[in-house]
Amino acid sequence: QTCALPIWISPTVTYIICTNPRSGSWLLSEGLASTALAGNPREWFNIVEEQDHRARWRMDNSTDLNFAAYLGLASAESTTSNGISGIKLHYYQFAGLPGKMEAFKDLRGLTAAQLLAKLFPQARYLWLTRRDKVRQAISLVIASSTNQWWTIEGATQETRDDKDDEPGFDPHAIARIEAAQEENDS
Repeated sequence: QTCALPIWISPTVTYIICTNPRSGSWLLSEGLASTALAGNPREWFNIVEEQDHRARWRMDNSTDLNFAAYLGLASAESTTSNGISGIKLHYYQFAGLPGKMEAFKDLRGLTAAQLLAKLFPQARYLWLTRRDKVRQAISLVIASSTNQWWTIEGATQETRDDKDDEPGFDPHAIARIEAAQEENDS
């Protein structure tokens, strides 16, 4: 089965924040969204976020809403009333785009970079990186093992009970993540 070709175009501009986890992108995205003038940049291509949006849009499972329809709803929700659309795209989500787009005949066999050009014509790209890759890697190890991704005084976030409260020190994991972050940023 093939679907109609999705194209994400906003009336004014679409911007894509290209980054890696633990770079400050959550804070940037929340700040931009809070203006109600700078789009609503979310990880629209993150599988967990996609599932959350599908559930909020009252879709019981992925077959209830094909990916083209999902992209249409995401595009609309990412756009503020002045026509600015925001997307946050981590490297691993960028790398996974070709697989997500297999349902679209015109997009099969394209690289992730070629897909971006087709899906987001006229998009503007922002590259957000963190200079201290060691601290970024440590932050990712801690957040992944505790499932606590942010802390704001007075605010609470949902956490899963199956995560450890106190992460162990794993220098090899930190080194692997640091190397991956360096490679993904280059």
